[in-house]
Amino acid sequence: MDKDRILALDTETTGVGPNAEILQLSVIDGEGAVRMNQYFRPKKNSSWPEAEKVNHISPAMVSKCPFILDHKEEIQEMLGNAETIVGYNLPFDVQMLLQSGLTLPDPKKTIYIDIMPPFSEKYGERDPFTGNIRWQKLITCAKHYGYDGEGWHDSLADTKATIYCFWKMIEDGTLKLDKKAEERSVKIALGNTRQKKKYYVVKRGRNPGVYYTWDDCKKEVQGFNGAVYKSFVIKEDAEAWYGKPVKEAPKIVKPAGTAASAGAPAAAKSSAKGAKDIAEAEKTFPAKAKKLGPALKAGFRVPDTLTIYTDGSCLSNPDGPGGFAAVFLTEEGEAFLHLTGGEPGTTNNRMELRAAYEALKWISQDGKRRQITFCTDSKYLQRAITQRWLNNWKRNGWITTKGTPVLNQDLWKGIDAFLTSHALSFEWTKGHAGAQYNELCDQLAKAEASRFQ
Repeated sequence: MDKDRILALDTETTGVGPNAEILQLSVIDGEGAVRMNQYFRPKKNSSWPEAEKVNHISPAMVSKCPFILDHKEEIQEMLGNAETIVGYNLPFDVQMLLQSGLTLPDPKKTIYIDIMPPFSEKYGERDPFTGNIRWQKLITCAKHYGYDGEGWHDSLADTKATIYCFWKMIEDGTLKLDKKAEERSVKIALGNTRQKKKYYVVKRGRNPGVYYTWDDCKKEVQGFNGAVYKSFVIKEDAEAWYGKPVKEAPKIVKPAGTAASAGAPAAAKSSAKGAKDIAEAEKTFPAKAKKLGPALKAGFRVPDTLTIYTDGSCLSNPDGPGGFAAVFLTEEGEAFLHLTGGEPGTTNNRMELRAAYEALKWISQDGKRRQITFCTDSKYLQRAITQRWLNNWKRNGWITTKGTPVLNQDLWKGIDAFLTSHALSFEWTKGHAGAQYNELCDQLAKAEASRFQ
């Protein structure tokens, strides 16, 4: 079992139902390495008082965070490279990701494992009236296996507990990766996507019972003190939690324009205002180089060892005005060049990639091989290089692990053409965290984007 290709995930959200949004997404691989821990700003919800009491994420905490779709390609590629996706009450997280507009891996190729049902079966607590198994909380599972975590209802803390329990359950035989796991995998993913059935179970509310739309459920719980309710996509899960038989949910016809289902091709968008590809962009919206400090002195030569900070910005992602910037530093850390530019209609990811492409193109003009450290706050860019996504795309004919065409191929091919020309390392730096040259790149990129407003 390749631990690098096992991913555990968890979300914190503004609530439940079709209008709920993800506030935090955390992903950890089977080795325990954090692949993502990102807060997001919701688009539709301005406050979530009930959820805030649980996850302690306030509107102020996420007011300057990116939208989840700003990280769409990074998240999809990361999950698309997984062989196994693990969660605790995973169907809920799957539904939230799909509700956010993401496309998830085909469950016939990637196994989805929800460790809550097998642990609850092992734990053996039953409803005294019906005899049905009661679902157990993650904290109960973690304590059962001796995990002493803290910060519950933070998605990173919950994900760490989940991957710990996953390995313990395999070790003691509670969890088996057999045919049953594969069948349930499809049920978890497809129950959330293609069937679009939902069960909203209200245990405590104005009228306890089972409802099949969020609007109906909301009438019974909103404003009701101490309401207890939960949503499910699998009928058996709803019955186990409710402790009573549940009628089959009616089929809901998917309206046009909703989020893509698991395994469906993700359409690439192009802007009517922006350049159709990098070749056209270079002609129509060329990059501008500005020499600084040491580069203005006679006899200056571009150093053999240097650091380049890059950033991209899109003021209204996608298809809004965008800008990119690269700041070149000597080995001593002194800035000697700003490289900037922008386009009237683009995406945040394209601007991140164009910053790196233009920097590589500029530094390669003299044909000299150099040792270069790239610093970027784009995990999409950094991970595509360091986790070999780019190599896999090339080997697969520029097709992703989901079987869809790689987005921004023109820029990726342009970057790839320079990768063997230098000794390169790509390091991730957290954006808006006070790093001097990351902040400068951000300011320069936004200034370029604002020119097209």
